[in-house]
Amino acid sequence: MKLTKETLKRIIKEEMMQVMHEMDSNSPPLHPDLESLQKALETSGGFKIEPDHRNPEALSIETETDEWTASVDPAGDLILDFDNSNSEQIVGKDEALKFLLNL
Repeated sequence: MKLTKETLKRIIKEEMMQVMHEMDSNSPPLHPDLESLQKALETSGGFKIEPDHRNPEALSIETETDEWTASVDPAGDLILDFDNSNSEQIVGKDEALKFLLNL
């Protein structure tokens, strides 16, 4: 059987998509509010966002001066903690986004 260039490209693309999907499925899915917060912050720039090393279902958000942890509590509320302490805590996705964008 002879493969055309286009067929070979399609096969490679399908295999790459499958490998990428498998890589993504190894990490737990983020809560929709966390995904929404992450996308909004990435769009605005100025934030370093990555999975939190202490909790794979949370995000670590760094600004030029501070580090925050965004997670979802058992009640389903998005919680934004300053330096992973309760010294400053913001509850709610919209409130967290407003706060971070106004830093």
